[in-house]
Formats: sequence, C-alpha cells, structure tokens
Amino acid sequence: MTFEPILAWWVFLLLAGLTLALRMYTLYRVLVVVGKGSQRKVVVRWSLLTLVIVCLFAAAVRPGIEGNRHPVSQAAAAEAANSNVNVFFVVDRSLNSRAEDFGNNQFRMAGVRSDMQAIVDQYPAGRFSMTSFATKARVDWPLSDDVWSLRALLKDYSAYESDFDSVYQVDVGAAGDQLKRQLQLGAQQYPGSNNLVFYLGEGAGISKQTATEFDIPAGLVAGGAVLGYGTAAGGRVASRLAANGEVTYFPDPTGGGGQFLSALDEASLRTVAEQLHVPYFHRGLGDSTSTIIPGLDEKSSTAVQQEVSMPGDRTEFYWIFTAIAMLLMFYELFAMAREYRVSRMTRLRGQ
Repeated sequence: MTFEPILAWWVFLLLAGLTLALRMYTLYRVLVVVGKGSQRKVVVRWSLLTLVIVCLFAAAVRPGIEGNRHPVSQAAAAEAANSNVNVFFVVDRSLNSRAEDFGNNQFRMAGVRSDMQAIVDQYPAGRFSMTSFATKARVDWPLSDDVWSLRALLKDYSAYESDFDSVYQVDVGAAGDQLKRQLQLGAQQYPGSNNLVFYLGEGAGISKQTATEFDIPAGLVAGGAVLGYGTAAGGRVASRLAANGEVTYFPDPTGGGGQFLSALDEASLRTVAEQLHVPYFHRGLGDSTSTIIPGLDEKSSTAVQQEVSMPGDRTEFYWIFTAIAMLLMFYELFAMAREYRVSRMTRLRGQ
C-alpha cells in the first residue's frame, strides 16, 4: 500500500488537528443545548458527519497499490528521473485512427495509446501536454506533471466521433499553431528544460485539405519522433461500435459495394517529421519504444545495463472513501428533509 497525498503531510496533520478540535467543540455545544432525551440521536448524527470528514481525508491521501513495474536499465531510469523534460504529444484522432490494420486487426488507436503510455513510463518525472487534431486541433491536456491523471485519460483515449465526410477534411498540420504556443510556454515556464515532440498518426492520405505546415523553430524542439500507424494496403474503418461488441464499417464511397479502406500515408508523415526536425518511425504491434527514445552514450560507465524497476499503473482506492462519504451525505440530507417536514407539520398544528 502506498500513498500519494494531494497536499504535504504536515498540511494534512494541521488540518486534521483543526478539524478534530472544531468537531469536538461542536459536539460539546450541541449536547449543552439539547435535552438528555435527544442526546443519543445527536451523537449518532454527529458521528456520521465526522465519518464523512474522515473519509474525505482518507481519499485525499490517495491510498493505492502499485501495478506492474516496467524494467529498464538503471542508467535510463536515472536519466528519466533527473531530466527536466517537457513531452508534447500531437495525436491524430480522425476516423483514420479507427482503421483495423494495426497488429492483429486492432484499431490504430490501440497502438497510439500503447506507445503514449510507454513514453510516459520513460519520463516519470516529466511534464506532458497532449494536442489532438482531425479537421481542427484542440489541447486535450495542457502541460502538467500530473502523470497519474494522464494515465487515466490514456486508458480510454479514442478517435473522434464524426461523419464519414470528415476524412476528406483532415489536416495533418492542424495542430501547428497550438503546438508552437505550447512549446514556447514550456520553454518560458521551465527554463533549461528540453522539449520533446511525439507526433502520432497515419498521414490522412485521402484528405482533400491542403496540409498546414508546422512552422516550429528548430531551437524549440530538442528531440522526439513522428510515429506512423497502419499499412499501405489500408484497413476497414469502424462506423459504429455497439455495446454488444458488434462493429459496422463505412462503405466504399465510390459505390463499389465493398468497404472503405484507410491507407497509411508515410510520405505525408515524413514531411511532418522534417518540419518538426525529428525522425520518422513506422510502428507495429510489440515494437519497443527504446528505438524512439534518445539513447545514452555507450562509452559512458553509467550505461551499464542493470535492470531496475520504474513504477507502473497504480490501483487507486480513493473512490471507496468518496463513495462512503457520498452515501452518508445522502442519509444526512434525508434526515434534514425529514426533520424539516416534522417541524413544519408541528408549526401548522400549533396554528
């Protein structure tokens, strides 16, 4: 069991002490006011509200259990932990990312999520930003070191829901302005940091939209990669995912009676890589991210390959305490409503 409190421990102890003192004073004042016949009920209500506060404190310290741990070299772990790194993800979330030609007929987005999670693992002390695009761009995750919340977002990260015609309007460079602003902001907020850019997509080969160029000064990007997903032959694109697991696909827009196939456009991705001043890599199922992460100097004595562990996903238990607190609050609201009703009926009878 580990804890990752949202505030420093001394702050929690201070707040806990103040809360305890206030609750005891409240109990004393209430017992003085009410008669002896009502003291039992008052103590029960006071205890339940106090338990709500205790549960909220317990949730705030975020208890949990570490999940699988990812083995990396000792040198890589030290480098990642000590690096002043800003990692910027640029992700194609168009319908093309829902094509089934990654690995064993998986959506391309499955490979995107896997690589993003692996990159996050490589920089546990880093800060991350995530900008997505299709026809336009938006910032899904502003630059932050809240890796825990980012992991939760990545678990269900998927393509946008849109009409089929949107595949003709995809702009592979739509995120250019947003990315440039994010890079400049990262350099200003964290002087001396290294900006890494990872562009993950498929190139939007059939788009009729003129691609916007990335106008990014070379000095703003210290490294990264453009990562391509899919095959030149293309894959079927899901139009609807039913709750029972049934999948329907977009038909061939030419009217041939078949299904629409979205093909990987590597030429477009290589152009993006040149504009971002980073290399291009095609990605497949099971490919290691070690090939896209800057390597260590092999001549350095610190590059000895000793296996160590880096933290993986945590199983969080804060929700248990928040659920208990919510149930107790529902009971308190019910009790208050009942008391109000009884009090109102008493007044009416008195009239």
